[in-house]
Amino acid sequence: MVLQWVTSMPAIIYKNLPGKTFKQLFISSYYRYTQLHALDKMVTNTELLQDGSVYIELEDGTKFYGEQDDDTSQRDVAYDVIQNLNKLRKLGNSRKVLGVLCTQYVKAEYEKYYKLRKGDIVIDAGAHIGTFTIKAAKAVGNEGRVIAIEVEENNRKFLSRNVEANGLQNVSIVPKGVWGSQGRLKLNISRKRSTGHSFYAEAQFGTEHTEEFKEVEVDTVDNIIKQSGLGPVNFIKMDIEGAEVEAIKGMDEVLSGDVKLAIEGYHIVAGQRTYRVVIPWLRKKGFQVRRNGKIIYAGKKI
Repeated sequence: MVLQWVTSMPAIIYKNLPGKTFKQLFISSYYRYTQLHALDKMVTNTELLQDGSVYIELEDGTKFYGEQDDDTSQRDVAYDVIQNLNKLRKLGNSRKVLGVLCTQYVKAEYEKYYKLRKGDIVIDAGAHIGTFTIKAAKAVGNEGRVIAIEVEENNRKFLSRNVEANGLQNVSIVPKGVWGSQGRLKLNISRKRSTGHSFYAEAQFGTEHTEEFKEVEVDTVDNIIKQSGLGPVNFIKMDIEGAEVEAIKGMDEVLSGDVKLAIEGYHIVAGQRTYRVVIPWLRKKGFQVRRNGKIIYAGKKI
């Protein structure tokens, strides 16, 4: 995962600066106020653990475990920015974990148009290691419930570990992929990032040349909700690496209710961004839709 605060132009300028001194000056000035600086202020403790994982604790007591980046020798602008932080400095080779934490705790990207409430029923489709799951579970409280759907086994291990570390009893983990029907599919394992595992073999996910895959179970959102035995869903967050174009076909029942959605729609499937399929589908179902950058926000009223 590329940290989104590193925009292309500053990164290019940084790369072409002559010498370490100029690079350090650029970092201390241009990148002084970044998402990572904001995250650094939220963190109370970080550790590199003997099993190769990382531990991060936020000031509100929230705990996260994640894995280090595969290529620990890589040095770029993101790495050097982290080296200039106070509490995150030792985690320079954990940019993927820090990136998803920035998404949830600094940018709060999925919560722009709906604030989670006590008692809400939440679906986290593409839960990864649980950064949104944990945040949502704390927000909805014991009166609410979070269904965390994560298909990839290693991500799911960290998801379970983080749910347990935070003492949460209101999370159900579903070991499936989300699709438009029930069955089994080949999940391509991304070599580039733990957020990139996809049913599509594409460069955007880091799965274009991989020969590694797993056969996994897939199901519809409607079926998963039925199996959970829970009442009407209040909010769905979805980030499933292109599968959103199929997933919406299995959501007729949940979309008949007053549910709010935040769906990643920037992936490319069949040559076009997935928001071009998802947005018309949601509008036909009576939803008002806004697209802010890469995310589709929808609700009967937003």
